[in-house]
Amino acid sequence: MITHRQVEAFRQVMSAGTATAAARTMNISQPAVSRLVTTLEYELGFALFERRNRLLFPTKEAQHFHDHVEQSFVGIERLRQAASDILEHSGKRLSFVCIPSLSTNIAVELVDQFHRHRPEIAVSLEVQPSQRIFEWISTGKCELGMTSLPVHAPAIDKQTICTGAAECIVPRGHRLAKRDSVCAVDLAEETFVGYRADSEYRQFVDTLFERSGILRKVAFEARTTNAVIAMVAAGLGVSIVEPSFARSTAGRGVVSIPFLPEIPVRLTLIRLKEKTLSKAAEYFTHLATRNFA
Repeated sequence: MITHRQVEAFRQVMSAGTATAAARTMNISQPAVSRLVTTLEYELGFALFERRNRLLFPTKEAQHFHDHVEQSFVGIERLRQAASDILEHSGKRLSFVCIPSLSTNIAVELVDQFHRHRPEIAVSLEVQPSQRIFEWISTGKCELGMTSLPVHAPAIDKQTICTGAAECIVPRGHRLAKRDSVCAVDLAEETFVGYRADSEYRQFVDTLFERSGILRKVAFEARTTNAVIAMVAAGLGVSIVEPSFARSTAGRGVVSIPFLPEIPVRLTLIRLKEKTLSKAAEYFTHLATRNFA
């Protein structure tokens, strides 16, 4: 059976030109190098060197074998470099994923605060639809995630950092703009701006209206809360959006009104269970918790 030590001895002899020089490089004796090369020849079934007056001359077979050895060692060197890079950058990069409705306000605010305290750590912010955010955590693509949707995945650990209630938003000057609260019946026959049909939050809102027997005209759809707010501000309709944890409706041309019955929404950090967080992720979690305390 060919051993790594035998191949290393052969490689060093080819590089240094003599068994004595190879021995110095490997920090072993010259006879030990010779034995390793001899046993390698036995395992290969052909001679690697011609021995003339105590000098070693590589055979044609040795040259061909050496080409393959060098290719293998290039691979090993790459592995060593990869390990070194991992060690060097371990804890110096944070991968974070969130749903679109949080990407342009809460997530950016937290990343900004994190960078002020840990400027040496690079942050990768990924934005994925709600259906895929749990996949990104489960497969290890990102270490931490943030969502305002219910968490049911058994492999995911969740930590609620704050709660809020859904809000009805209407354009400024709308007939409901001065109300203290609105309910489903107040929105009957209103043109409605909704989240995309594949959104879990949209499905929840649709169910609420169906159970109330209230008809809306869902004429417009958008993927993100920012887009929904912009459509309502343009006078295209009204909507029910997730709570403005980061005051997302302030100064946006809409009026935000509490919706009743209250639809509770939890802002949640998620991670993979039974996996130790990096120091960077631990600090980000601490910062997020403190920010909404």
